Amino acid sequence: MSQYTNLLTKRQIFLAVSLFGLLLAVLKLGLDPKAANRQPANFSFPQSVQIPNWQLTGGTEIAPENPKLEEFSLDIYEYQFTKDLNSKDQNPKSLNIGMYYTPGTRGESTIFFAKQFKINSAITPIPQTYKGNNETGYYSLISHQGRSHLVSCINPRGTSTVTSQQFLANRNQYDFQFDRLISTFLGQEAIRDNRCLWVDISMAEDPKIAYPILEKAWTAWYPYWQDKFPQY
Repeated sequence: MSQYTNLLTKRQIFLAVSLFGLLLAVLKLGLDPKAANRQPANFSFPQSVQIPNWQLTGGTEIAPENPKLEEFSLDIYEYQFTKDLNSKDQNPKSLNIGMYYTPGTRGESTIFFAKQFKINSAITPIPQTYKGNNETGYYSLISHQGRSHLVSCINPRGTSTVTSQQFLANRNQYDFQFDRLISTFLGQEAIRDNRCLWVDISMAEDPKIAYPILEKAWTAWYPYWQDKFPQY
C-alpha cells in the first residue's frame, strides 16, 4: 500500500509539473505566436569521424532537395570509408554513411528511405528488418538495388528510432520535461522537438555479408552523435 501511495504521489507531482509547464508554454504562445514555428539552427557536420578498422577517405556536403517535399533535410553530409589497410581482410570493402538533418519528421524509416531513392512505397513495398531495443536504440536493415542499408533516426533526446510510434514515444517522454518547458517558455526551443538525424549506412554487398558489418559500424557510429544536436 505504501509503495502504491508513493508511486501515486510521484505521478501526481509529474502531472502537476507537466501541466504547469504546459500552461507556461500556452501563455508564451499567446504572447509570442512565432515561438511555435521556431526554426532549428543548421547542423555543422565534422569533416572527420572515426570508426575502428575503417579509414575515412572522403566527405561531401550535399545540397538539400526541395523543402516542400516530405522529410526535407536541412543539412546533408556523406562520409566515405574503406577497410583499414592494417586489417587482415583480403577483400577491401567500402562503406558509405549519409547523414540527413531533418527539422520535422514523422520518424518513419519507410518514408525517409522512399524519399531518398524516389520510391513509391505504395507500389513498391520496402521490406525491412527492424532490430534494437529501448536501451541501445532501434535501426532498420534494408536491401535495395544491390546495396545493403542500415537506417535509423537519431533523436535529440532518447534512443534512436525507426517507426513513428517509437519517435512519438520519445517526444512524449522527453519534450515535456520541466527544464525544457522553461526554455520553451523563454523562446529558446520549439514546444515539440521533431528533429531527427537520419543515418543511412550502406555498402554494395549481399545482405548476408553486409548486415553484420553494418551493425558493427553502427555500434561505433551511433554514440558519437547522441549529444551533437545544435541548440535552436
